[in-house]
Amino acid sequence: MKVLVIMAGTWLVLAPPSPKPGDLAGRDTARSLLADTTICPPDGPDTRRAVVKFLASSAFAEDRTELGLTIADTANVRVLADSTDATTCQWFRQEVTLPADRPRDWAYYEAGGFYFVPMVPRCDLCLRHGALAIFDSTRTIRKTLGI
Repeated sequence: MKVLVIMAGTWLVLAPPSPKPGDLAGRDTARSLLADTTICPPDGPDTRRAVVKFLASSAFAEDRTELGLTIADTANVRVLADSTDATTCQWFRQEVTLPADRPRDWAYYEAGGFYFVPMVPRCDLCLRHGALAIFDSTRTIRKTLGI
């Protein structure tokens, strides 16, 4: 939790202490309290829509072909969950840096042997300015796209 302090007309932002060993790094404090108590972020309509858009839109056909994905993979989109994917979610939280310029929603998905990390701004007017990172099963980045 960040604390704002006004001192002689100057705003100071006091950041929380550095994470202890074993704590998850890179948490976005704009996320809900529920998301902070879980390892895998919750499924959301905008984040899921970004993954399905990549897997189904003709605009991304060449990218899917390059990766060996088919439109049929949209039926198998699965959000990663704490009960089965905590290790993978923890790795993504530690290794994938989310931009701090705007609050964003993100989640971790799996389909067709790939992991998808969509980052979608929480802004009705800027939903077209999200990003999608695609990792293979060894967690190697294969592609990043604006979505």
